[in-house]
Amino acid sequence: MMGDENDENDEWTRTRTQTIRNYSTLGIDGFCVPGNDEDLEISGDIKTNPEDFLVREIGYVPPTHSAETAERSTAGRNNNYDRLETLGWIRALAGLQNEGRATDEVCESASKKPRMKIDLEDEAPLRCDVPSPEAGLNSISQQAHTTTDEVKAKNLAEFLFQHEINGVEVTLKELRNLHDSALECVTSSCEKLEKGDYKKVWIDTTKMVRGSNHWRDLHRLIREEYPLVQTETTNVGPDGSSSEEKRWIHANIDATFLPLVPFLVKPCEDLPRIYNFLNDGPITHSESKKKCVAAVSNEDSSHGTIRLRLKIDLPRDQRRAIHKIISKASRSLETTTQNGVHIDPSDSNSPVTSAIVVSWSGNARSSRRRKRKALHAAKEDRLFCVLRKENMEHQLAMKRITRALRCRNSDVGVGGIKDKKAVTFQFCTIKNVSKEKLEHACRHSLRSDLQFSNIRPIDGNFFLSRGHLLGNQFEIIVRRLKRVQKKAGGIPDMHLERMLDVRRSHIDKMVDRIKQRGFVNFFGTQRVGDAGSKDQVGVRPFDIGRAMLRQEWDAAIDLIVQGRARHLYNPCEEEIRARQTWISSGRNVKETLKCFPKNKNAMIKERDILQALLRFRDPLEAIRSMPHGMRCFYIHAYQSLVWNRAASQRIKLGLTNPVKGDLYKASDGEVRLVDDPNEVEMRMIVLPLPGYNVI
Repeated sequence: MMGDENDENDEWTRTRTQTIRNYSTLGIDGFCVPGNDEDLEISGDIKTNPEDFLVREIGYVPPTHSAETAERSTAGRNNNYDRLETLGWIRALAGLQNEGRATDEVCESASKKPRMKIDLEDEAPLRCDVPSPEAGLNSISQQAHTTTDEVKAKNLAEFLFQHEINGVEVTLKELRNLHDSALECVTSSCEKLEKGDYKKVWIDTTKMVRGSNHWRDLHRLIREEYPLVQTETTNVGPDGSSSEEKRWIHANIDATFLPLVPFLVKPCEDLPRIYNFLNDGPITHSESKKKCVAAVSNEDSSHGTIRLRLKIDLPRDQRRAIHKIISKASRSLETTTQNGVHIDPSDSNSPVTSAIVVSWSGNARSSRRRKRKALHAAKEDRLFCVLRKENMEHQLAMKRITRALRCRNSDVGVGGIKDKKAVTFQFCTIKNVSKEKLEHACRHSLRSDLQFSNIRPIDGNFFLSRGHLLGNQFEIIVRRLKRVQKKAGGIPDMHLERMLDVRRSHIDKMVDRIKQRGFVNFFGTQRVGDAGSKDQVGVRPFDIGRAMLRQEWDAAIDLIVQGRARHLYNPCEEEIRARQTWISSGRNVKETLKCFPKNKNAMIKERDILQALLRFRDPLEAIRSMPHGMRCFYIHAYQSLVWNRAASQRIKLGLTNPVKGDLYKASDGEVRLVDDPNEVEMRMIVLPLPGYNVI
């Protein structure tokens, strides 16, 4: 691989000075320019094969480990600065000390950064060797064995007193008044709700321990006592100010079923009943003997149903609107129409009308049975293991796992989404599945490209989720390495460049530069999308995220179904035909679904979206059919594009010293504005991810 720098036979090409190939489409501009850095750029191919890209998780940050790590564990959701410490120089490669990034050691041996080993023998690729994750597995498994013995409150008032919530009596009174206002909306045709003429309730829950189930219990207790009230957890207070240290429960009127009011003959009786029915959840046959969900005597409570009595002679099209309202509120509810129902069940001489019978679907009741079985199952039915997948998309992997184990998506917990074209190892928690069942699935149901290992039973309520991941280690093979030589092109904003073989001296220079200056941790193609214009690479994730942020739901669905350029991933003929039919048929859902591949593992999200669009006739509901993590992925892609553009603009101001107006992270963890650049080091500079709570 020894090249000759003076080889004039290598072809020179003209390139814009401020452009790194086509990476400007990802917001990455102005980083490599001719001059002092003319010998410090390389070009190569990664992910030629899945085996070329090996990813191992090194550990997780337990949410209750300490106050500091608890804050960091939610960084992906709440702390938009923590991810961006890396705009300053990363000093963690080639054996350097990890300055300014001290953390509580979850696993000392596993959290060490990999050492770079360069090998430039003929045909030998670059390798970055990393240790195995066994030490991390042992540490996490030990920390997972935690239990809490806390007496649960029986009612809302007892819960508020138990957790020392300020102003318990005032809070209970405000919740009662809010619920009464909701009932008034039933009788006043929602005029009070439309005008906002009622007082919302804010409950300060800052004193409650983070990482616990206290917020879930509080939400449940409020709904049980005040069914027409909905709640959400937020860090935005009643005055509109946001604080990462504060947590509030915001209570408001739940308008989900209020559109039913004009159709019901007894809305004040039936409306609270359907709210309670939804809040109580599905009822099994064994529970029906102990709990009656209906207050009307002619309701079949043994099967967990309620009846909504309609106005006499209500037209068919209005009854159809009722079915749609209830189906939109919950996909787990089923509705039918029943005639000959007395308006007053206690009086057989009362007028007769029609009623909408609401019941839980079979899938919902089955899910309820699984939950109840899990409550009585042994603690060993919560498992901790390592998941290995090869050349497989995350969503497809989860679908195969849930199908093989016959469990829900929420029963499988992971710390993050891993690359598709790679061999990845990640920690995984599984609940409501026995060890024997998981091992049987590994032997008979799951293929070799998706397997579990190191399966261990754990105790307590430990469950992995987004934000718990401490970090990844990578072993990457870079093929067809070339170094880029640049020289002035004689035209403003243009330069000439050519590709030469890599020399060891060139690699040494790059390593020295990283030691001295680090590098900017841009978001790459995995997050933002393929580099290139839309005509070149097709739809990119940030295109979909931008449409979703603009609330252009039809456009987002159109982009998802169009997909990436076919030369990037070699789809099957059926998939190509389905995407072409979507465009040629004028976005006809039925025609497109007919062309979908027979293989149910192909075009999973596209199939789910179009089926939901066909059912609900609402593009927003179709978007909601995607898993929450996938919806967030598209939003994060556009968020990352904006960050790349901001970082590129900051680079143009210089990379040597801070400038006035920069943001930096002080030793106490606070983010401050740079007033005097001489008092701040470059490694302290941060750049915020754009978000709703970023100043």
